[in-house]
Amino acid sequence: NADARTMIDGIIVDGLMGTGQCSCLYDNEGMTQEIAVQVGGGSAEHQLGGVIVNRIPRTGSNVRSSELLFLGSTTAMQSQNIDEEQRANGISVPGKLYRAYDVNYSFGGPIIRDRLWYFFSGRNWAYDVYAANSFKPDGTQYADINVLQAYPIRLTSQITRNNKVTTLFNWT
Repeated sequence: NADARTMIDGIIVDGLMGTGQCSCLYDNEGMTQEIAVQVGGGSAEHQLGGVIVNRIPRTGSNVRSSELLFLGSTTAMQSQNIDEEQRANGISVPGKLYRAYDVNYSFGGPIIRDRLWYFFSGRNWAYDVYAANSFKPDGTQYADINVLQAYPIRLTSQITRNNKVTTLFNWT
């Protein structure tokens, strides 16, 4: 993992951490058209020998399109996950899911037909859990809250018959 590389459309988007590389990117599956994965040895183009993941973003077209995906879960959808061994080790209240959701939406189309297109995708998601045997001063169980967002937009222009220019802005 510390020797991996993350790219979007061939541009390096990873960063450095104390152990080496970090993907440091909140993925937005709604923006991804294709994923290219290289697993065999590093090439001369990259100074790393690990897995190389290149996400190819979707682009707009002359046809307006949209997509919506919603996934979710709550504590009510989970069973109790504590056994006698855990109780014997002092865990009286188990860790459990507080909530999980993932809302991914996208839309795209022409700005100028056959010349300029846009594609926008938004993703809002969370994976929140109650920590085992951890309580707030008011006695309620402590929840580790992780709410994330990503909003990439891509513009593509057909400059000449054989050349396109594209720009991608990814707000996370």
